[in-house]
Amino acid sequence: MLTSLILPTHNRAALLPRAVQSVLNQTVRSWELIIVDDGSTDNTREVGASFARDPRIRYHYQDNRQLNGARNTGVALATGEYIGFLDDDDEFLPNHLEVLKQTIQDDNGQHDIYRSGEILRRGEKDSLAHNYQNGQDILPQYWQHVTGMFGMLISAEVIKGYTFNEDHLLLDDFYWLNQVLLSANLYQIDAHTAVVNLHPDQRSTTYLTDKLLEQNISRLAQAYNIPGVPERVPFESYRQQIVHQYLHYSRQLARDGQRLKALKTWKESLSYTRAQNTRELMRTLVMIGTGR
Repeated sequence: MLTSLILPTHNRAALLPRAVQSVLNQTVRSWELIIVDDGSTDNTREVGASFARDPRIRYHYQDNRQLNGARNTGVALATGEYIGFLDDDDEFLPNHLEVLKQTIQDDNGQHDIYRSGEILRRGEKDSLAHNYQNGQDILPQYWQHVTGMFGMLISAEVIKGYTFNEDHLLLDDFYWLNQVLLSANLYQIDAHTAVVNLHPDQRSTTYLTDKLLEQNISRLAQAYNIPGVPERVPFESYRQQIVHQYLHYSRQLARDGQRLKALKTWKESLSYTRAQNTRELMRTLVMIGTGR
C-alpha cells in the first residue's frame, strides 16, 4: 500500500529538514513525499531540491496560494491509496506509518480515516493530546477536542472528493473536516506518533489579528450550520469553541505585550462563558497580568 504524504511549506527552509528527515526515518519504506513550496522567497527551493534526490520525494514550486492552495496541489499530485499531511514545523516518530498501516491492514480498510494521536512538544516537555473514542460518534467528539488533520491517513477516494477552500486562512482544516466527518468514518489508534512542535512562530499564532478573529468566529458559525452538524453536535460545544477563540487571541496579545487589548478581548469572551470555562478564563487572566 503506497501512502502519499503532503508537506506544504513557505519560507521555512531552516525547519523543513527536520520534517523531511522524520519521513526518511520511517520504518516503513513504501511512501511518497510531496513537498509543495508555496512561493517561498528564502532558500527553500535548494533545501527541497536536495531531498528530491530520493526518488520517493517530489519537490513542487508554485506561486503563493496560502496553505489550502498548497494542500490542493499536493492532493492533485498524490498517487497513494491513502493521503496524509505533515506541517513543515512538525514531525513523525519513526513508527508512525508502520502503526497506521498495520491498523489499516488489520481492519481490512473498513474505515475512511485512520488517526494516530498527537504528542504536543514545547521545548523538552511532551504531553499527549486527546484521543477520540471508537464506537462513538466522532463528530461531536471532534468539536469538543478540536484537532487538525495531522496524524491522519485519509482514503484518497474520500479526500479527492472535497476541495480545500483557498479563501480560508485559519480554521481551514476544521471546516473541511466537519464536511468530511458528516459521512466519513474515523478510526482512532491508541498510539501517539505525530509530534506537534509548539513555538512562538506557529501559523495559528502569527496570523491571528482582530480581523482574523472575527473571521474565525464567522467560520465557526458556518461550520456549525453545515446541514447535519447541529443534529449531532451540542450547541454547548459550538459556544465553547467561540470562547476558546477569544481566549486564544487574548493570550497571544498578552505575549506580545498588548495587555490592555488582551484584557478587552478577555472581557468580550465573558458573554459566552459558562462555569466550565472558569479554569481557562483564570489561566488567561493570569497570563494577561504577567505577560507570559
